[in-house]
Amino acid sequence: MQRALLQLANENFSLKKGKFLIPMFVLFFMSFTNQVFAQPTVLGTQAVAGSYSTTNLNTVGGFKQIRLQATSAAGSGVRNWEFAQGTAAATSYSTNWRPFTSGNVLSSNTFIPTSFGNGAKYNTGGGGASGLLPAITSGNYYTFNVSNNASADNVMSLLETTFNPAVISSVTQSPALPAASSAVTVTVTMTVAPNAAENVFVRYTTDNFFTTTLAQCNFVGAVGTATIPAQAVTTNVKYYVYSSNRSAASINTDVTTYGQGVHDMSTLNLNNSAGANYSYTVVNPVSVTSTTGTSTTATYATLAAAVTAINGGTIHTGTIVCSVNAGYTETAPAAGYILTATGAAGAPITFIKNGAGANPIITAPLWAANGLTDGIFKIIGGDYITIDGFTFQENSANTVTASATNTMTEMAIGLFLATATNGAQNNTIQNCTIT
Repeated sequence: MQRALLQLANENFSLKKGKFLIPMFVLFFMSFTNQVFAQPTVLGTQAVAGSYSTTNLNTVGGFKQIRLQATSAAGSGVRNWEFAQGTAAATSYSTNWRPFTSGNVLSSNTFIPTSFGNGAKYNTGGGGASGLLPAITSGNYYTFNVSNNASADNVMSLLETTFNPAVISSVTQSPALPAASSAVTVTVTMTVAPNAAENVFVRYTTDNFFTTTLAQCNFVGAVGTATIPAQAVTTNVKYYVYSSNRSAASINTDVTTYGQGVHDMSTLNLNNSAGANYSYTVVNPVSVTSTTGTSTTATYATLAAAVTAINGGTIHTGTIVCSVNAGYTETAPAAGYILTATGAAGAPITFIKNGAGANPIITAPLWAANGLTDGIFKIIGGDYITIDGFTFQENSANTVTASATNTMTEMAIGLFLATATNGAQNNTIQNCTIT
């Protein structure tokens, strides 16, 4: 078979950057069959020296990918491509994925209909013909993506960029244990600041990727953040991060027409936690355990609800631990939290941060004018109570300082007597921040 010269040098994902040009995108979707065949493992091209060579494909998420950099220019339809089985050292073209007919040139920004013979079509017995590439620009990077499904034909894409896409080196989230009221901030760190044409998305799902949503990252240098909105309690959220030279709008439009596989075919680089994806389950932010009571383990949507349950003296008794998730935020009820329950030397009551991360932040309520003992958390005659690992802060709306109409908060935590002979004793306040 006569093969056109293809001069693409494998850069193996090195971090070279080029000047900015408008990127080109080619994406192909083919109909699937129920037959099961081995999948493509190599991309065939013509090497820099002019002899034909193959390059091993890398498994990336649920598809395969290779990125090459052109070392010289060529016109449209001059260079070719095809996927095959084997390795770069030993390739069999008996089974291949390439067009059914010859002379097919990939078009930029165009979807090839499933009835057309172009794209990664399954061939046996050395059938089919090499596909032809669009115009090649020397120095540009070409990312080949091909699906990795158990069917005869595979979908594929060709992404052209003037830059070598940055690697997504780390992904973290806050809070680690989100509550129903908590949005999640995903922080993405790249090896270098992304190119102006390099979009980075958090792709998240609540139905195991049957449907998904993109949240685009906003970057300062090499660090970007995106927000996953608050979800209902018990919702399991899975997500990963990928970069693309396509916009969210164009990706979402194509997903509507062609399905979720568009995300894979739009990917330059990704970080999916080594294939496991990142995930969290939304939980009630406050949990209470006790050694006795009608419910020794329970969760609550707010700290206020937990304090009410503890004060009741029925649901939770004995040694009580009230854990509030790290990073949780809550505005105290109108009178603050008023704890009337008491602990004992052998049965203390503890309020403590749960998990690593920022202290739970408790904000003062809007106080009525001229309150003299406005406290966010009041212990009334209680003993052996510990408050550990919280941040208490003023409400920004409490601004009046005049003595007759004062609305400012007097105290974050107050210890008060219940009667003339029953004070609050043996209590501990530690690891808290008061602002």
